[in-house]
Amino acid sequence: MLTTGIRKFDEVTGGIPENSVNMLLGPANIGKLEFCCEFVWDGLNLGQPALIILTRDTPKRIVSRFESMNFEIENYTKKRMIRMIDCYSKFVGLRSSPSYVTKISGPSDLTTLSFQIFNVLKEHQKFQKPIRCVFHALSTLFLYNTPDQMMRFFTYLIGMIKTMNATLIFNIERIIGEEMAHRISELVDGIIEFKAEGGMFLINPTRLGKKLFPQWIQYKLTDKGLKLI
Repeated sequence: MLTTGIRKFDEVTGGIPENSVNMLLGPANIGKLEFCCEFVWDGLNLGQPALIILTRDTPKRIVSRFESMNFEIENYTKKRMIRMIDCYSKFVGLRSSPSYVTKISGPSDLTTLSFQIFNVLKEHQKFQKPIRCVFHALSTLFLYNTPDQMMRFFTYLIGMIKTMNATLIFNIERIIGEEMAHRISELVDGIIEFKAEGGMFLINPTRLGKKLFPQWIQYKLTDKGLKLI
């Protein structure tokens, strides 16, 4: 199991199963990105490399989010323990990028995206540690590709993750439609749901591997990340 760095979440669930594919399902701006940042940071401190795939944010914004949580990732970028694949910046006309970022033309170029994911995962294998992979956010790709294209890409992505000793968590919103969300949920190993209700933030690790967790747990979204209550 891989810990997330979110203490109570790890106590309740035992963490994220290693070499698994996991969906974070819920609306935007509810803490899914912060969950991903904590998952990546926890792994980096254990010597585990990370890949972050961006479809709607710049690397600069993601680095700023890490820094706002007091996660200083600069040394890890220098060691190339953390890599980013950027599907967003070039698409909106931004040019400069640091050495740890690989740009592709946009969210519709699934062939190049698949190739670059494979390249980074292969490079990360030199660390001989579990690889943590974050996809922020898969739902953006559905705006630029057909459902059939997305299912072929996602099936190939799962194959890469399983083959190359990686663990993937990806953000997704219900804008993709209930039917597509259901099709994807049948392919993943884990589902973690987020919602806001009655003025509270709630998280439910519905399924992680073979474990089922039917309860919703309240959490606060703080400057340091998620704090389960």
